Parts: sequence; structure tokens; C-alpha cells
Amino acid sequence: MKKVVLLAAATAIFSAVNAQVPTTPIGITIPEGYQTTSFYISGNGEKAIAGFKKDESVKFLLYEKQGSKFSNGEAVPFLDQLIADKKNPTTPSLSHDGTRIYFSAKNEKGDNDIFYSDKDKGKWSEPVNMGETINSSANETYPSVSSDGLSIYFIRPQNGAKDDRCGTIFTSTRTPYGEWSEATALVEPLNLGCETAPYIAPDNKTLYMSSMREGGKGGFDIYYANKVSPLYWILPVALDTINTSNDELFPVYNAESNKLAYLFRDPKNKKVVTFADVSISGKLLPSENCRYYGKIIDQETQKPMTANIEVSDAFSSGVIATFTNDNETGIYDFVLPKDKRNVFLDYSAKNYSHTILDKNVTQKEEKIDASLFKNVQLTLNIYDQAMFDPLETDITVKVDGQTENIKPEKLDIGRYKMTLPIGKNYKIYLTQDLYEDYVMDFDLTRKVQFQEFERDAELVSMKENLTFNIEGVNEPIEIEITNLSTKDHHVTTVTTDKNGKAVIPVRKGDKYEVNIMPKGYTFYNETLDLSKENKRIVLAKLEKLQADSKMELENITFATNSADIASSSYEELNRLVDLLKLNNQFKVEISAHTDDKGADAYNMKLSDRRANSVVNYLRLKGIPSNRLVAKGYGKSKPLVPNTSDENRAKNRRVEFKIIGTDL
Repeated sequence: MKKVVLLAAATAIFSAVNAQVPTTPIGITIPEGYQTTSFYISGNGEKAIAGFKKDESVKFLLYEKQGSKFSNGEAVPFLDQLIADKKNPTTPSLSHDGTRIYFSAKNEKGDNDIFYSDKDKGKWSEPVNMGETINSSANETYPSVSSDGLSIYFIRPQNGAKDDRCGTIFTSTRTPYGEWSEATALVEPLNLGCETAPYIAPDNKTLYMSSMREGGKGGFDIYYANKVSPLYWILPVALDTINTSNDELFPVYNAESNKLAYLFRDPKNKKVVTFADVSISGKLLPSENCRYYGKIIDQETQKPMTANIEVSDAFSSGVIATFTNDNETGIYDFVLPKDKRNVFLDYSAKNYSHTILDKNVTQKEEKIDASLFKNVQLTLNIYDQAMFDPLETDITVKVDGQTENIKPEKLDIGRYKMTLPIGKNYKIYLTQDLYEDYVMDFDLTRKVQFQEFERDAELVSMKENLTFNIEGVNEPIEIEITNLSTKDHHVTTVTTDKNGKAVIPVRKGDKYEVNIMPKGYTFYNETLDLSKENKRIVLAKLEKLQADSKMELENITFATNSADIASSSYEELNRLVDLLKLNNQFKVEISAHTDDKGADAYNMKLSDRRANSVVNYLRLKGIPSNRLVAKGYGKSKPLVPNTSDENRAKNRRVEFKIIGTDL
């Protein structure tokens, strides 16, 4: 066990108390005919509790501050019940905010233990025994708990003492999470064998107590001691301008008035015990605190709610203390030592958000209202990973493998919004045909401070292979593959091996255009719709460009009986433009052909006009006129017999032929 050292006070502290006649404090009314047996004020000065006795009748009254005075006292039902059950409750005290009552009462074995009761939704809970680290087979009484709830001081009786109220002051400390240490006695001379009614002030280090010891004025006198560190106490000093030859008991500091309240016997009628308070100043005063108070509400309902406030050191992150609010009013009230350190105040509740504030503990008080929310809004932006195009998907939300009843709201293509309750670890499943399933983890079991979240999800498309076999070319060439299904018509190129073969993975189910145009060769173009067709192998036959090389142009059409080029022909014509620019040494003939319907002379003229329309288009695209010849052949050179509509469509065509070079 660590040794505790006591320090002598450097000055006569008691000189800070002015000799004066004590007065009845702050309007506490004593029931007629009753003597006062105990008295306690909450650390924030808002509530008080007192015990009274008349013959064999005992009662306890709880007071609440109204303006500058306390209200008329109200009975405390659970204490009344304990009295009726002959459990003999005594010496009740209050937590800093008055929402918990500590008291001594008989346990099942008939010994006195320390219990507590919390105010829960306007009612006091069943008493809870504080446990065997504090209670023993002796009779524990006079509990006083520090404002941060982390220390308790109480009395165990002293065997063979000169007064049955004499005892030893014990103390225990609590972790911020509720475990109390084994109680130990304060060292001499804080304990000299006849102490009673210890009171720890709101600064959590100033201890007032009643003591009967050598050098006193007679009976119980009030003493003061100060804890300057966990291991060091200043020697107790008697408040001799207060003390008399009679008993002064239950010293309690009233932070609002800077007065020390206590009980004393009326010098005119020694049978009467009454209240008194006197002003104190200087070193007798507890150290300054910073008070934090306010109200915590549910953001959605705007109603008070039960919450916790955790105080942690901003430097070490260690938890200093935890507090709760009144679950009926939502009001909380606590103090921290005014020591200029930075702390985090974390306001939270189960399945609700956290409000975390960084505070420097310097000012006298600060009112902080907090509203906590229990749902967050999650916006999902769902994209194609490669193309970054927005995607519509099916969304399923699960917790521990079970599907939640959460319906996303569609804001736009690929953009969804959903409401998720805090306190669960979600897995969000995104599914779409032709895409790999996507799972997003979204954990709301940890500290949630923000109400709106936005996440991106990039889905990976399924892949399949396209195989290319290029004939007629004995060297590597480039193949251009354009995805017509994507927003920007994404283009990919692949180079064949020397045998004209290539394999490329493409997005499953998309529509593609294949374009092959090596220099010195005819070109190849095809459109593949992989959502409809089973074709996954492309066979392209190319011919080397040389004199008399000829190629039919696909999809070149005109208005009926007209030489006006249909707009659907532009893609093929633009490919021809690219071919002629790539192979600029060639001179070509553009020939137009008709079927056998109509007069020969008319068909000849129509085909000639159509050939010239194509040549004019090529000129507009930058092909020099001296490289172009237009020629109409009418119906004179059919590809197939004009025996059906299908064959006639094949004969209505446009071709180009190399008729010379510039070499």
C-alpha cells in the first residue's frame, strides 16, 4: 500500500472564518416538534435532503431549489418504506446533481450497509447495495460521494469509542466504468478514533468532517483538510470560530453562497438541533470548479432522453469520469476541477449518436445543450468501375445475415438514399445483371457523430473473351474495339500476333464495334451485340491494297430515286475517308450500281449522280479531287442475278477501286 503523507498547513486557515452568529440556511423548514438528525446539500446547490426525528418517529424530506430558497420538503417513498420495514435508514446524502441518494440501512444480516437509489423517470429506484468492497460486517454510515462520482468517504464505527457516533473515515475509488476499490482508512491524524459525518466538497479534494479530538472545544467540532495530490493531505485544521462546546455536525458546503452549512444545538435550548450556515473565504473555500450543465434531447422528437456524459483527457484519452442526466427532464449538471487542461465531453446514449466537444477547463460554468439522433442518412453513388457510368442496382441491407426492412430511395440514376438506425453493423449488397456482386460494410456500432454519409460503390463488370482471326495480313496489326453501350463509347485497342490472332477480355453483354484498318490493306468493320448474339469469334479477311483492288462499302444508302446520301451512311463513308488518308498514294474510283428496275438510261444517270455525291462528300472531308473519280454503272454489273428483292438490294451498292498510285 502506498504511504499517504500529511502536510502541515502553512498559515492559520481558520482565520478565514469570521466570528458570527449562525443563521438558519436558505429557508429549510424543520417539521414542527422534530429534531434534525442529518443534513446534506447536492454539489450544484439545487437539492437538499434532511432527516428528522420526533420520539420514535423518523422521516426524511427532499428539497428542491426554487429561486433563492428551497421548497417545502417532500417525502422520499423508498426511505419511508425502509422505515416501515425497520431497516433504519440513516444519514442520506446526494450526488452532485441530486439524482442519486446514498444512505445507510440495515442489510439482510442486520448490519448497516451503504446503498443508493437513482431517480428513474420521476420515480426512485429500488435501493442497490454498493457491494462488499465498501460494505463489511461492520456498520457503514455517513456516505459522501465526490462530485465526479469517483470517490466515496464514509464512517465505520470505532469499537470502544467514547461516543457511539465515533468512527473511522474510510474511502474507496471507482473506475469510470463502475468498479469500486477495496475501502481503506484515511491515515492519522485525519483519523484519530472519533470522526463522523465526512463531507467531500465539489472540488473532490476538500474534506470537511466532524471530529471529537484533543484540543477541541468540546463535543464534535468541524475540521477541514485538503488533499493536494492522491498521496498527500494537509493536516486537519479546526474551524474554531464556528466550533463551540456543543456538537457541530454534518458540515456541507453550499457552492452557490460560499457558506458552510451544518447542524448545531441551540445554546438556549440544548435539546433542539437546528441548521446553521456561515460564510467562509480564503483557503477554507474549496478550489474553483468549472460547472457544465444543460439538457439532452432526442433530435427527432425534441423530448428529453436518458444519456451519458463521458469525460476523457484530451492528451491521454484516458476516461476521467462519467455522468448521467435526469431521464425525465434530460437535465445534467456536473463539475470538473478548474485546472486549464483540455478534456473531451462525449454525450451519448445506446443506439444514438455521440456529440463530442473539446473543452478547456477554465471558465466558471458553461451551459451545453445536446441533441442526439438515432438514424443516419446514407447516400450511395453507384458507378461502373471502368467507365464511371452511373448504374441502377438492386440494394439489400442485412445485419448478421438477416435482411433488414430498409427501402432505399432513388434520387437519380445510380444515386440512392436510405435511413439506417444507429447501433448495427450493416452489410449492403448491390446486385446488377452482368456485374459482380458488391458488398459494402457500414458499421454504426461505434461512435457516430455525423448524421449524413455519402459513399461511392464501383461495380466490376463480368468479362468474356473476344477472339480475332485476321486473314490476309502476315504482320501484327491493331484492332480498335469501341464499346457502344457506355456513355463515352470507350475505345480499346489490341495488337494481333504475327499470325493475325488476338484475344481480348470485354464486358459481358455490351454492344461493340470492331474496326480494323491497317495501312496498305482494305478495312473491316462489324458491330457485335453480346447481349443478343452468341458470336465470340471474329473472322476478318483483309486484302492488300494494289492496282485494281476493289471493296464494297457497307451501309451506303440514298433516298428513293435520289442521289441524297442518307445520314446512316456517314459512319462507313468516314471510315473510307480514314482509309484514303492513311493510304494517300492511291487514286480511286467510286462506283455506284443499281438493280434492274427502271429504264437503263435512268439507272445509268442515277448511279452516276450517286457516285458523284459520294465523291463530293470525300472532297468535303479533305480528300484531294485528283485522287477521286466518280463512275456510275447503272445495272450493268450486278453481283448476283436480279431474281429477288434480296438480290436486288445486294446489287444496289457503292464500291471503291484502286485505279492508280502517285508513285
